[in-house]
Amino acid sequence: MYSEEFVKAQLDIGNLPTTTDTDKFIDGSGTPEYSRFQYDLVADAPSFQLSWDQAYPQKASSDMHKAVQQFFNGSSTRTASSRPCRPSRPSDERLMTTQITNARPAAGPARSPGGGRRPRPRRRWAARIRLGTARRSLLRPLRDRPLIMVAVLSFMSWDGLSSPEFVGTDNWSRLIDDPVMLKSIWLTLLLTVLGVVLQTPLSILLGVWAAGHQRNRAVLSVIYFIPLLLSATAVSVLWRALLDPNFGIPASATWLFGDGNLFGEQATAIGVLAFVSTWQFTPFHTLIYQGAARAVPPVLYQARRSTGRAATGSSSTSPCRSCAPP
Repeated sequence: MYSEEFVKAQLDIGNLPTTTDTDKFIDGSGTPEYSRFQYDLVADAPSFQLSWDQAYPQKASSDMHKAVQQFFNGSSTRTASSRPCRPSRPSDERLMTTQITNARPAAGPARSPGGGRRPRPRRRWAARIRLGTARRSLLRPLRDRPLIMVAVLSFMSWDGLSSPEFVGTDNWSRLIDDPVMLKSIWLTLLLTVLGVVLQTPLSILLGVWAAGHQRNRAVLSVIYFIPLLLSATAVSVLWRALLDPNFGIPASATWLFGDGNLFGEQATAIGVLAFVSTWQFTPFHTLIYQGAARAVPPVLYQARRSTGRAATGSSSTSPCRSCAPP
């Protein structure tokens, strides 16, 4: 399939061609030590598998994934080749299907289909750096000035109307000695931990489920994502009315909520806040896990199921490593 000139050219730029006689051209390549190391590494491997979608251009990867998926589903219309599968050859003649990731590009400038030169990556990165620098220089005063003013005013005594008066570290001393501040920090950390513990597993389960193709999945997902669209004020008013001890749900379910005053004790109040926060923000994390689950190519699931069947012995076929053309 490949001529000697092609094999030598591939070796010179750092690639290891998929031929049976690559071994005799390695010593004359541009990097013989590294090429020999790659050759021996693959030749001595007990098994070797090439993901063909990595050998295709990026624009053809979708068609490649679809074809492989149709093959595993048994819906491919292409007929199998009648060429018999050859047995494995000795290690020194195994087919090399490795491509060096740090190969040097071919000589000559890249040109666009219209004939002009494509913009070099270095120039594109330089333009992005300049744009980012200009953006930060414009937004930095709007971001840093309020922080600096707050830091300066923390050493002042100011009622908002008269001129500020410098008081040193008195404000910081009162803040550190204030028991309410320390308790607020503890409650904030507690609610943060409860949010992570409750929302993370629920988001993973719901995200994977929402990425599937179940019946009525789309309708149920839309209903479930409604809390994410509500503002914090709307959520507060809604649950304050629902949990009202006189007219809300606790008043009708005294066997569960007792006197219904859920905000009267610290433990129940923290539980209500954790529940409402989970109800409102879990859909946001679910959306992230749903996108991650849908980003997995279907061909990987097909390959995993095929690997599982081969491992349990349910399939009598095995992949052939020497069926590639010479």
